[in-house]
Amino acid sequence: DPNTVCCDETGMRILGGQWWFHVAVTERLTWLFAHQHRGHEAMDAAGILAHRPADSNTMHDGLKAYQKYPGRACLCNAHHERELADAAERTHQEWAQQLGDLLYEMNDAADAARAAGASEVAPELRAALRERYDDLIRTGLEQNPEKLPAPGRRRRPGQTKTRNLLERLDRDRDATLRFLDDLTVPFTNNLAESALRMLKVRQHISGSFRSSKGAERFATIRGYPQTARQQAQSLWEMLRSVVGGQPWEPDTG
Repeated sequence: DPNTVCCDETGMRILGGQWWFHVAVTERLTWLFAHQHRGHEAMDAAGILAHRPADSNTMHDGLKAYQKYPGRACLCNAHHERELADAAERTHQEWAQQLGDLLYEMNDAADAARAAGASEVAPELRAALRERYDDLIRTGLEQNPEKLPAPGRRRRPGQTKTRNLLERLDRDRDATLRFLDDLTVPFTNNLAESALRMLKVRQHISGSFRSSKGAERFATIRGYPQTARQQAQSLWEMLRSVVGGQPWEPDTG
């Protein structure tokens, strides 16, 4: 859905230094961009997120730089599932596994609604699922109490890894559960992560890029056939159109 864009970034060695490849993906379009920075400097240079409508959705992994831009945040629940599994293993507290299971149950409800042609998960079911989410977060916070400042000190001490996770899931519940409230939003950021996977394969085989131009051209070339595949175009015919001087143009609608 063009209303939802999935974003991600990954590090790459270019010119002997650390650069970043950024990706923005919808169901029908893939765009890659190489830049020296990971945060908003690169995102500003890319010129995509700054122009997104305020009612659009941006899926990402929680990097703070994304908060600068318009649109509703959507957080990747594959990341949350891994963190909850880690919390369950470390703390042996039941809420962590139960919350991970609940997120998948919510995803099943969203999938079922889409399969039935519904525009949303039934409000009463959505409310019941959210209430269970709230209860599990509350239980987790009670079992992992906040560390308070020492007497005479104002600065809040560092919290445990589990407490930090719970506070994020509590604070960002709307972004975490966007997939339940809006059926155009995916459960995970897999679209963006998959688009970056070939970069890691390329790095493993060929190593780093020797020039920024080479990295930029690779990003442009890589996004083009991926977009063609998303739009059900023959890669062979797409390549023939490029060689023939009349390159296929993707539908950006």
